Amino acid sequence: MMGLPTPSTPTSAWLEALREIIGPQAAHMRLPEHAPWQGALPALCERYGLRSGLGIGVRVGRAFARQMFPLWAREEGLQAPEVRLLPWPRRMTAGVPRVAAWAARAFHTDVQTRPVEGGLLWVAACPFGHVNAPPGLAACSPWVGLLEETLYWLSGGRWFAVRTAPHQEQALFLPYQPLH
Repeated sequence: MMGLPTPSTPTSAWLEALREIIGPQAAHMRLPEHAPWQGALPALCERYGLRSGLGIGVRVGRAFARQMFPLWAREEGLQAPEVRLLPWPRRMTAGVPRVAAWAARAFHTDVQTRPVEGGLLWVAACPFGHVNAPPGLAACSPWVGLLEETLYWLSGGRWFAVRTAPHQEQALFLPYQPLH
């Protein structure tokens, strides 16, 4: 990340993530200037179809997370020795609530995390807009991308399959066990 410009706000990072994933077409999306993530998911699903829009939402969430890591690390103390020197499973347990606190402030929504058997639960409304996803797919796919990228970073390069939590609307399950 050395030498790359670091966005100073979630707004600039979100717009840069959209441009990175969908290219110049991002400029044609009519999104609010003060919070361009509002309504972005329905706009993507309308433009590219439901499943493709949800997939693009995951990719935008990942790109947004990569843009925001330098800011998160500084603001939430994720670079502090007491966090960085933890073994990766405990670093995840310590880091995800800090990212949730940051996301709650940045997106002006309530974000809660809590441990459950086998992982963590991320409970939050979708600040990216509402879509009706088919069963088994997360209706708020940018959260999925943001969380997968966050877990990758916190775990030192391990991949995790973030998925919808069974029988819990607006909840995502973050497993402790990586895919590899």
